[in-house]
Amino acid sequence: MAQAQATAAGNALRSARDAIRAAENRAKEAERRLKALEGKESRVQRRLQELAQRITTLEEQGRDTRRVAQQAKDRVQHATATSGTLTQDLAEVTQRYVVLKTRVSGLDGVSGGALQRVTRLTAEAQDLLDKASSSKRKLEELEQHFGANERTMAAKAMRLQALEQRVWGLLEEIQEKANAYATC
Repeated sequence: MAQAQATAAGNALRSARDAIRAAENRAKEAERRLKALEGKESRVQRRLQELAQRITTLEEQGRDTRRVAQQAKDRVQHATATSGTLTQDLAEVTQRYVVLKTRVSGLDGVSGGALQRVTRLTAEAQDLLDKASSSKRKLEELEQHFGANERTMAAKAMRLQALEQRVWGLLEEIQEKANAYATC
């Protein structure tokens, strides 16, 4: 009877030892999986930080782009106002030139010195007219250039907004996956 009990105790010890080994193996497997999940979580967190930095950079670029676009818009408005002033000045100079030219043609009988003065004034008026016309052309070119810049900036702003939306979508997806891994 003692021998049967000793055999039963030995069998129970072997069973207990096998159960302990199985539990240890399961614990080691669980620990390995936990470490793998922690590694994945760490990588996801690093990726989230990188994305957050990129988002911050994109937001700063967006602010810079909007600021540059506003500056370009302000310059275009200033150029347009200046163009209006130059157009008005050009009209006045043209009118004065016509008046002077009419006076010069009426002074054919005037002495040579006065005629020279009138001719010089006419040349100065023509020079002023040429300068005003040149300034107006340059201003129109600048206006076109600013318009093109404004369109380019608007396109870049739209592209930047699309990129921001895409990054936010990726960020949400990564957060969902991180939450899924964390709950495993």
